[in-house]
Amino acid sequence: MFLAKAGLGPQDGFSGYKAFGTPPGTTRPRWGDYGATAVDGKNVWIASEYIGQRCDLQQYVSGEFGSCNGTRTALANWYTRISKVRP
Repeated sequence: MFLAKAGLGPQDGFSGYKAFGTPPGTTRPRWGDYGATAVDGKNVWIASEYIGQRCDLQQYVSGEFGSCNGTRTALANWYTRISKVRP
């Protein structure tokens, strides 16, 4: 197993809350939906979900609601990270 980079905060997306779970009432976060890999002959490129920030409730509700100073959306705190692996 290879860890490209550890995330900085806990998973806090809407699908992890019971009200938005799939099926309703569950808390299964939707990770892995947006992953991809590509090879260019020398390197392996990996696109995966990544949490590159953390914020507390005070940061979440201050300023633009839910943005934590522009580091997330109100419904999710992950983005896509591109990593290069040289085998």
